[in-house]
Amino acid sequence: MIDAANMTLNEVLAKLGYRTEPAGHYNKDIVTKSGWVAFRGDANSVWQWLQETEQILPTIP
Repeated sequence: MIDAANMTLNEVLAKLGYRTEPAGHYNKDIVTKSGWVAFRGDANSVWQWLQETEQILPTIP
C-alpha cells in the first residue's frame, strides 16, 4: 500500500507497476505488467478502485 498524497494518478499507477491504455469515453484500461486488464474506468473510478483494493492509503474526505 502506498501513500498517494501529492501524486498524480499516472504517477501512482506507474509506481504500482501498471500502465494505461485508452478505452474510449474518458475511460482507461489499467494494465498489469503481464498484459492483463486489471480495471477499466475513468479517473475517479480508478482512484476508488485503488482504495477499495487497498493499493493506496485511504484519503480523508
